[in-house]
Amino acid sequence: MTAGLQKRAHKELIASGLIHKIKEAGIDTEIEFKEEHLERQTKEQAVVSLVGVRQITKYGYPNREQVLFRADFVLKKVPRSRQVPEGLLVEEYQETVLNEIKERK
Repeated sequence: MTAGLQKRAHKELIASGLIHKIKEAGIDTEIEFKEEHLERQTKEQAVVSLVGVRQITKYGYPNREQVLFRADFVLKKVPRSRQVPEGLLVEEYQETVLNEIKERK
């Protein structure tokens, strides 16, 4: 993750208290990716799109929420190193909820 995205993620997830609230509520999430697409690739970056289903469960509750989502992100290509063995850093990330999936009973 690039330094700029790290600062934004820290602010949105940790400084806001969101991670603490998730832990206290006993929320668990599983993600299953349905589609992966390499949208565009240059020497400097790659743009990737994923479609997946996120299942959210809460400890002690039998019902679970399922959400179909799309995640788009830009991967910045950097030299491989011990800190970045894959040579890719997430530079931008955006997620869109496509549909909430209702369970049939």
